[in-house]
Amino acid sequence: MQYLSPSTLLGGSIPTPFDKKSIQLGRKKLLAELELTGGDSIDINGISLTKGNIIDYFEDLLQDNVIDYHNAVEEDAVLKNFLETRTIERGSQFENNSLYHDIHFLQWISPYFQSAFTDTVDTSFRTTDDGQLSAILDNLLLMTEYDLERAWLSVTRILTNNIAMLEYYRDNGEKGTFEEETFGAAAHLMSFGHITLILLLPERRFSEVRNKYAFVMEQSAICTFNKKTSHRYAAETWIENALQLAVAPELKTELQNKQVEMKRISGGKKSEVWGIARFAWLLIFVLAKAFTCNSFNNNSGSTIDMSKVPVIVHLNDSTQLFNGDTVRIHLNNPRKPVTP
Repeated sequence: MQYLSPSTLLGGSIPTPFDKKSIQLGRKKLLAELELTGGDSIDINGISLTKGNIIDYFEDLLQDNVIDYHNAVEEDAVLKNFLETRTIERGSQFENNSLYHDIHFLQWISPYFQSAFTDTVDTSFRTTDDGQLSAILDNLLLMTEYDLERAWLSVTRILTNNIAMLEYYRDNGEKGTFEEETFGAAAHLMSFGHITLILLLPERRFSEVRNKYAFVMEQSAICTFNKKTSHRYAAETWIENALQLAVAPELKTELQNKQVEMKRISGGKKSEVWGIARFAWLLIFVLAKAFTCNSFNNNSGSTIDMSKVPVIVHLNDSTQLFNGDTVRIHLNNPRKPVTP
């Protein structure tokens, strides 16, 4: 339900605060403009209004206290902008108005606020923008309990849809099917920015869905870590983000253990790579020394058959070798002995 203030409807031509006389004059002016257009409706602030819509709008304005409610919104620039544009800047605050706690005012404004709130949350999750979500949650939520629950249910649907997407990614991954497009979508839903949005929501209201979200993140991370080794760093990051999201103590413990396990495996692989590099450098060094000795002996007039000379290399660590192992390396294409 889109809110439209009288000042916006009448293009700012109506004086404030609003009163019944100015409202009646505004009604006549707007209906006259509609007749001059020759059409069935008129577009104002992105809203299409027919003659019937205009009549209903002004009849509602003339009901008890409704003009006072519109005046309260008109005096609160942040609230008015939020209701009409469904946007709010980080750090913006509504006015401290005692009317905002009046049950009759809440019943009147609640449908407008719930509609704007739902759109703002949806936009925040689609764009991964925590600024607007944090701003609106830092303000008084001007909704009845019924509309507030409807708003939270709309947020829950967003999160459950995300969980379903992660389950799809996990299931395909377990089958060995990793599409880059699916990986990108899943990675976005498990990113720090996305998790930050969820953490802004009331923990008590969303603890259950947060645990489900964290659990499927863990499963997705394990699957990626084991079967898509090129994305192991991303998988470790997802475990860290899931740990931030989880609420249940047992799930937190499980994630902490998995985090330690992944770091241990990743650290071991890095050591193995370093072992391979050290082995390669040692091999180059030995071959260079052997070539130098051969050249020296050639110059001294002696003959050495390098194919008969073993080269002994001791390694401390390697992916293929273990501590204390000895490798005997023969040159496959030794230089022919040079006779004096």
